[in-house]
Amino acid sequence: MDTIKLAEELKKITPFPNMPREIFESLKGLLPITAVELLVIHPDNSFVLIEKTGQFNGWALPSGYIGLNESLEDACQRVAERDLGAKLKSTDFITVFNWPKGGQRSGDGHAISLLFKCEVRGNIKNGKYFKKIPEGILAHHKIMIEAYFEKYEK
Repeated sequence: MDTIKLAEELKKITPFPNMPREIFESLKGLLPITAVELLVIHPDNSFVLIEKTGQFNGWALPSGYIGLNESLEDACQRVAERDLGAKLKSTDFITVFNWPKGGQRSGDGHAISLLFKCEVRGNIKNGKYFKKIPEGILAHHKIMIEAYFEKYEK
C-alpha cells in the first residue's frame, strides 16, 4: 500500500478512546501504548481489584489506555468511573513500568503502565477489596502491586 495514502487515511480516524477497535489493535503492534493503572488503597492497606472478562478472565487493577490529548488525571478519573463506579478524591503518581512485547505483561504489543495510588470519594460500586493478592490476577498487575507494597508500605 502507498504509505502516503495510508497516512492520509489514518488522519481521518477518530482518536482513542473512540477509534474503531480493529484500528487500535493494529496500532498496539506498532507503537508503545500508555495506560494508567489505579491502585486504590483503603486505610487498612487493602486494595481494589476488578473482575475482568473477555480476552482475560480474572482479577485486575482498574486500568485503561490514555486517550489523545487526555490528561493523566482525566484518564484516571475516566477509568475510576468506568471500572469502579466511583469518582477519585486523589491521584498520586507512583512509578512507571515498561512492558515490551513478549515480556511479563500478558497482552499484545508494547505497553507503558503509569501506576497511580488513588483514593475514591465514598464507596466503590464495582470491584472488591483484597488484603492479599488473589490467584487469577493479571501477571503484570501482580508485579505492580508487589512492587508498590515492597517499596512504600513496609
